[in-house]
Amino acid sequence: MLTNNHVTDGATAVKVTDVGNGRTYPATVAGYDQAGDIAVLHAQGASGLKTVTPGISSKVMVGEAVIALGNAEGRGGIPAVATGQVTGLNQAITATDAAEHTSEQLTGLIRTNVPLQSGDSGGPLVTTAGTVIGMNTAASSAYQFQSGTGEAFAIPIGQAISVAGGIEAGRASARVHIGATGFLGIQAGLYAVPFTSTTEAVVVGVMPGLPAAKAGLVPGDVIVSINGHAVTSPSGIQSLLEPYHPGGRVSVVWQDLSGQAHTAIVVLAVGPAG
Repeated sequence: MLTNNHVTDGATAVKVTDVGNGRTYPATVAGYDQAGDIAVLHAQGASGLKTVTPGISSKVMVGEAVIALGNAEGRGGIPAVATGQVTGLNQAITATDAAEHTSEQLTGLIRTNVPLQSGDSGGPLVTTAGTVIGMNTAASSAYQFQSGTGEAFAIPIGQAISVAGGIEAGRASARVHIGATGFLGIQAGLYAVPFTSTTEAVVVGVMPGLPAAKAGLVPGDVIVSINGHAVTSPSGIQSLLEPYHPGGRVSVVWQDLSGQAHTAIVVLAVGPAG
């Protein structure tokens, strides 16, 4: 099953519901392309599920009528439906998540004027003939849609299927992570150093019994580097841990509230999806 990476990012448990048979299945993240915002899920115990009919992304035309299906506002049940037209092809955007202090550069996207809502990410963008031409991924604010100026973006289905095929084949790369994610066991927040342009990744929570706690990190510590690479934001921690799996060993340098530096080699635990 396909979805956006940002839909599963940070999840400690994943469930998927087949709206056709009404059943909900526990799922695992088989792998993900964080830079491309694509993730593949394996539903456990599911069989005989109906599949969609993929279209040909290269044949999509500006002005073509399209329909977006999704889980608008996380309400569940029958998928929400929104309609519109294709307004651009091969688009590039910077998608930001203010809550997570993260951003990603996405390219090759289909732009539409479909009024997507929070929760619609990962849903299909289909033609009036019912073929899937994209995966809904990002949109401007609800206010902009209300004023008639909104834009929404979808990853072309050919691009998504190509990445998914590599994940299914177990082909890891600089941007594709296969299997479980390595985990330090901390919650980090962004701190802007006063009177400078510097930001820091501050530990705001440490999970008992996990690698960070065993190494001695406590709330208020500042993560300085991982494996010699400087860390300036919570997303930087995630990016540096991206190549590692549970059981991987990494060097962590941090500074405590008194300004004293500490270094430890930690063995990563099984963590939330990336």
